[in-house]
Amino acid sequence: MKVIVNGALGRMGREVTRLLSEKYRGATLVGAVDAFGEAEGVIKSLDQLSERADVIVDFSSHVAAPALCAYAVATGTPVVVSTTGHTEEERAAILEAAKSVP
Repeated sequence: MKVIVNGALGRMGREVTRLLSEKYRGATLVGAVDAFGEAEGVIKSLDQLSERADVIVDFSSHVAAPALCAYAVATGTPVVVSTTGHTEEERAAILEAAKSVP
């Protein structure tokens, strides 16, 4: 399984990224994204990705929900939203995206 980690530099994002770098259960990291930090191999935006994935695991920030959902819908990539604190508008974006991607 090819995985994108959004929020790759946060506590949970780093852990998932580490597991993927070790090929946990055969999964591979195809993109580490973090809009709020900088590190080698980490990009700032999902739009910078060159490879498609089977799933996006999101540990970013609730404010990233609209862009995350737009990318997921545009690419047909399922997404696991693991953030909290969404506004009603952000929640609406997630629910709308869920109509076309898991």
